[in-house]
Amino acid sequence: MLQDPDDTYIATIAAHCDLLGKEVLEVGCGTGRITRDLARHAARVVAVDPDKGALAKARATAPAATVRFLPMPDGVLDFPPASFDVVIYTLSLHHVPPDQMDESLRTAAGLLREGGVIVVVEPDEGGSFTEAKERFGAGSGDERPAREAAIRAMHGLEGWSVGETVRFRVRFLFADEDDFIASKLPGFGEQPEAHRRTVREFLARHRTAEGIVLDAGRRLNVLRRGSLQLIAGRTAQEFNQRKVRLHGREMPADQENKSVQLQTVGPIRSVPGVDLERCFIRSPSPDCRSSREGSGRAQNVA
Repeated sequence: MLQDPDDTYIATIAAHCDLLGKEVLEVGCGTGRITRDLARHAARVVAVDPDKGALAKARATAPAATVRFLPMPDGVLDFPPASFDVVIYTLSLHHVPPDQMDESLRTAAGLLREGGVIVVVEPDEGGSFTEAKERFGAGSGDERPAREAAIRAMHGLEGWSVGETVRFRVRFLFADEDDFIASKLPGFGEQPEAHRRTVREFLARHRTAEGIVLDAGRRLNVLRRGSLQLIAGRTAQEFNQRKVRLHGREMPADQENKSVQLQTVGPIRSVPGVDLERCFIRSPSPDCRSSREGSGRAQNVA
């Protein structure tokens, strides 16, 4: 099995969280698939997981000098306060027991330096691989209740705001039906013949020249300290360090157009006094002050 052959995870994470030169804690690294990509951007990555077997594979495949793999047998993140700039839960928060999710996030928050963020990547709805998990119990099986608990825990972290939900898809490439069965369906041979036939028919529908190609929905949220209003101020500064597309052309935001202002538009989600789903745009002049005036928008393309 080849997970995420297109490197969609790291592309999405890097597009929404500044990793360059940062010290990163990855929670739930598994066999290190995403860890290797994080190490290409971050100054240092500490990756933890409760599965010692997975950690052994991770050490063998991600031997970067800037990466350290550590066991987390009891699920506790045991590091000194303010040790990291970013804490990333890579498909792991929903694996934390629901009654421990709040404490895990609070502990992660305490490990961050000033301005640090928590990035949560979780399974989402949709995709053929997700269907296989829910219909046939592939891999970790139907995770919908755990996913919902993880979302509630994120929004319940006191003193922190949850950014927009970024949805994306990742691919999984299997050599053939037997590769999928061996990787994701232990005990398949003991299942009734009708069940085995249904699984193989499902996989046959996803056979390509590359092999069996399945995909799965994913979601990413960035959690930041403070209210949305405070976050908006920090976001304005971040925009000045990124490229934006303005009237169909690219330009560094900190050059030329000094009058560019950060504005917000869009519908409000139900949070007392604030909107967690406002979208940030840039407009250079009075004729482009807001979306209601119909002028060209600038989009962040970093």
